[in-house]
Amino acid sequence: MSCTANKERSLCWFVRYIEFMNERLYVQVAYLLADPQVVEREFSPLRQIQDNHRKVVVSLDLPPAASLDGLERIYLPDFLLASD
Repeated sequence: MSCTANKERSLCWFVRYIEFMNERLYVQVAYLLADPQVVEREFSPLRQIQDNHRKVVVSLDLPPAASLDGLERIYLPDFLLASD
């Protein structure tokens, strides 16, 4: 968990860490990435992780927009059914 605080509010986020078949994967889950503020909120925790492992934002946006800053955006059912 990572947190930041200022006078108006504190903001904490959780990035899920998965290791499956010797592959490390960081996953951030969002319902919809409807506006730029939501996109920034969901992608910023992954941007702060300074390693070369795969980083994914999973949402119900269909079709998902292109990846952003090397971070993948994946449609939730596709993520759950993926075999790779």
